[in-house]
Amino acid sequence: MEKTLIVKLKSDYDPEFSAGDVMFRDLQQSATEMEDYRRRIGKSASDIDLCLNVMVLTHAKWPSFKENNMLESEESAKSHGRANKSSTASHVDLPPHARLSLTSRFPGGNKEISVSMYQALVLLLFNEQDQFSAAEIQSRTRLSQEDLTVTLQSLALGKKHVLLRADGKATKDIALEDQFKWNSEFTDPKRNIRIPSIQQQTTIEETQDAQDDILGGRPHAIDAAIVRIMKAKKTLTYEQIKTETIIALEKHFQPTVSDIKKRIDELQEKDYIVRDRKEKNVFHYVA
Repeated sequence: MEKTLIVKLKSDYDPEFSAGDVMFRDLQQSATEMEDYRRRIGKSASDIDLCLNVMVLTHAKWPSFKENNMLESEESAKSHGRANKSSTASHVDLPPHARLSLTSRFPGGNKEISVSMYQALVLLLFNEQDQFSAAEIQSRTRLSQEDLTVTLQSLALGKKHVLLRADGKATKDIALEDQFKWNSEFTDPKRNIRIPSIQQQTTIEETQDAQDDILGGRPHAIDAAIVRIMKAKKTLTYEQIKTETIIALEKHFQPTVSDIKKRIDELQEKDYIVRDRKEKNVFHYVA
């Protein structure tokens, strides 16, 4: 059913939906890789090996995430290292937005806590001792100041306080000297708990950069639409090109007449289309 939907999206909307085919192939390959990995390690597998699930993904076809220098726990790193050696992939990425489940022991019983990768890195430190400063946590995890702040806020200041401020501060601001301790008295009626991540606020500059990226890609989209139209029609007037282009792109964005005119001029310079020698309002596709 999913593959049928992708075919329809490609034909009705945009060929870029072909990335879905690659995604399904990646998922199938990942499942095969993990079966082979578990078969290879056999009885020597640790608990974390049995829980490990590595995805082998085509980098250009999946949503990207910012690179980070976070430092895994020793046991997790060993497991990922074994999987990396066993896999045909060139390396193993650990996306910060990934979710994983930790089993935590509290007086009221064990809890399955669903957390992000960053949250897990911080919580696993408290297996060693009950209290850390923010500076110590940053040193051990290599999280950036921004990531450290929002991660500690989500764990100690959110609705589920699995960590507590040891200094009793009530402010949401996080300083490197602030102390955090494990909340050994944490209770919740549910066994399965999800601790949401706190999203970093998008700066004006980041918003502008994103907008610039969107606008920067539009000339290429207009070019591609005009070339596809001219390749199919061979010969069209300027008005026909304009109308066909607007229709082709209306599900994505509304190109302006001036933008279309600029792209037609640009495509002439690149010899994709040529103006008729007699009728200046007519254009021909150059095969």
